[in-house]
Amino acid sequence: IVDHPVIDCKIFPNPTNNTISISTKGHEIMSRIEIIALDGKKLLVFDEVNDSQKDIDVRHLACGIYFAKIYTDTKILILKFAKDN
Repeated sequence: IVDHPVIDCKIFPNPTNNTISISTKGHEIMSRIEIIALDGKKLLVFDEVNDSQKDIDVRHLACGIYFAKIYTDTKILILKFAKDN
């Protein structure tokens, strides 16, 4: 049995109207972040993040539900967030 640690990752504020902050705790460092629409289209891509926190300006996105696909060295995590006015 292999024990895979869970990534403690948050998006805040959620819902948001201007900026989201994505953060991980512990030793997890984000390497890439993709902001994805419900239809699966990649809207924003941030390569070489190399940090445990990233602020992303989303004010140009239409109101709705989006996903943040977060890559670390060992895991891929998908979190949902809402954009409102």
